[in-house]
Amino acid sequence: MLLTPHLNTDISPCNAELQAHIANSLQILTEALTRYGLDNVAIAFNGGKDCTVLLHLLYIALQKLDHTKIITLCIETDAVFDELEEFIKVSQQTYKLSMIKFSGKIKAGLFQLGQVAPTSRLY
Repeated sequence: MLLTPHLNTDISPCNAELQAHIANSLQILTEALTRYGLDNVAIAFNGGKDCTVLLHLLYIALQKLDHTKIITLCIETDAVFDELEEFIKVSQQTYKLSMIKFSGKIKAGLFQLGQVAPTSRLY
């Protein structure tokens, strides 16, 4: 069963403690976007749960700034399941990701990102 991203940006159904954590995360992301510029912030995304949560938080922060472009670094490995590959594709379409894909090791991918988008800050 393929899970698809859900673009709900309303955090009010969350309990108060979780709302506080989300608000703090959004404040940090908004500060980074303001400090470095909307087109100079990138996120590493491999379809895992941690980076999917961060992707959604970044999406919410960008929505509040009336901006939708999310620069995304995806480092592909040989050990990717078909379902994960499909989830990454669906996420790319759903969040309208500007995805830069590299194969191999993380260090090499980060070096290549520096060549392609030298002003980007990666989160």
